Amino acid sequence: KDQLNLQEWCWTTLTFGQAGAPALSGIIRHKAAEDFCQLEEVKNQVKQKALVDDILIGASTTEKFEAYQKDVEQMLEKSGMKYHDWVVSGIKSGHVVDFDQEPIKEGTKVFGYQYDQESDQFSLNVNINLTKAVRGKKFGKSLQAGEDPMVYLKNSEFTKRKALGFTLSLWDLTGWVLPIQMLLRLQYRDLLEDHKGLKWDDEIPSQYQVRYANTFKRLLTFHGLRWDRAVVPTTSWDEGWGCRLATFFDGSEVASVAYTYIVTLKKDGSFHSRMLWGKGKLGCGSVPRNELGAA
Repeated sequence: KDQLNLQEWCWTTLTFGQAGAPALSGIIRHKAAEDFCQLEEVKNQVKQKALVDDILIGASTTEKFEAYQKDVEQMLEKSGMKYHDWVVSGIKSGHVVDFDQEPIKEGTKVFGYQYDQESDQFSLNVNINLTKAVRGKKFGKSLQAGEDPMVYLKNSEFTKRKALGFTLSLWDLTGWVLPIQMLLRLQYRDLLEDHKGLKWDDEIPSQYQVRYANTFKRLLTFHGLRWDRAVVPTTSWDEGWGCRLATFFDGSEVASVAYTYIVTLKKDGSFHSRMLWGKGKLGCGSVPRNELGAA
C-alpha cells in the first residue's frame, strides 16, 4: 500500500443509480470529441448539436461532409463506439456519399420522429398500444382511427399503471402534441386526487375512462402530421432582415405553457412563421404565479 501513488481514478462500471443515461451519454460524447476529433468544427458539432445518442452534423458541401464523416467515424472507432446509420437530408444518402453500410431504409427515425430524406420532412407516428411490452416491444393490438376507444380501453383493462405508463411514454420533442400531453398529465393528477386508494393494477373508474377515451380520440388526429425540417423558407426570404423569435406564454390555476416561433420576412413582403419549440408543465397556486413560471 505504501508503494501505491494513486493520482487519478474513475469508474469502469456504471452502477445502478449512479447517473442518468442521457447525462452519461452527454459526458461520454463530450470526452470522445475532446480526445479524438481532429477537426475543430466537427468537435464543436459533436459536443453541441446532439440529443442523447443522435448527433447532427451539418456541412455546406458534399466534400466537407465527407471529411466530417471520416472524422466522426474515426472518433467513434477510437472511443470504442459504433453508429447505427447516417441519414442525409434532401436526397437518399446512397446517392451522395458511400457510407459503406446497408442502404438506409424508408422510415428512418431521427429524434424520435419518422424522417423522409427526399422530402426533408418529419412526420408524427401516433401509436396507442396498451398491451404489455416484451423486451421493449409491443406485439398486441393498437387503437386504430375510427375504432371506439371506450371498447379498446375495456378490452385492455385500463389500470392506473397503464394510465401512467402511457402518459410518460408519449414522446414529442418539439411540442406538436403538447396540448394532449398536458391533458393526460392533468387527468392523471385528478385521478390520484379523487381516488387515493386506487392500487396500481386496479382499473380506473368509468368516468375517467370516458375522459381518457376522448383524449385518445383527439390524439389520433395528429397521426401522420408532417412538417419541414428547415425552420425558415428554403427560397424567397430576406436574409438581410434575419430571423426573429416570438414567444407566447400563458398560465392558469392548473398549468403553464410556452411556445416559441421563428419569424422570417419573405421577399414579397409577407411574413413566414414556424413553430420552433413548445413546453408546458403542471402548476398549482395562483394564475399570476403560473404565468410568471411560463415566462
